[in-house]
Amino acid sequence: MRRAWALVALVAAGLAVLTLLAAAAADLLDGHPAARVVLVLANAGSVWAGQAVLAGWLVRRPWAAALAGPLVGLLSLVTYYVLGALTGLTPWSGLADNLGWLVAAALAGVPLGLVGALARRRDGLGALARLVVPAGVVLEPLARGWLGHGELGGGPRGVAGLVLVVAGLAGGALVVRRRIVTSR
Repeated sequence: MRRAWALVALVAAGLAVLTLLAAAAADLLDGHPAARVVLVLANAGSVWAGQAVLAGWLVRRPWAAALAGPLVGLLSLVTYYVLGALTGLTPWSGLADNLGWLVAAALAGVPLGLVGALARRRDGLGALARLVVPAGVVLEPLARGWLGHGELGGGPRGVAGLVLVVAGLAGGALVVRRRIVTSR
């Protein structure tokens, strides 16, 4: 169980560092489109929500998953803002200015962590739980208008949205295929 919690902490730190590196690259490369695509992907809500599902999957038990989901989100956010402030990439007020994200991580993390624990099941409920992240990855760019034209659509957001849709569809196909293969 300690190994699972260590992995949860590693996932949290990893996403925080990846997001900071993406922000730094976008700044350093003066908003280069490829760097902006990576930044959009690193900041995608479905990616941050997916880490809560992964945390629940890692710790396995429902009570632990209900704790791991919010913990991984909170730890990622705190790590992101503290490292960002220490490196000068974000202001020290970043954490206080974004308390809403901390509340969202704490509240949404509980059910997302539980979805991760359910995803370990070998029945239909487990298969449905495994489809939550791919569905979220597909739906986010559609709901946020990243694939259309206009202010939000096209450009780096459009490319990132396309990457998310393709990744989500591929992930969903793997879940469905594996469910069909293992149910025979």
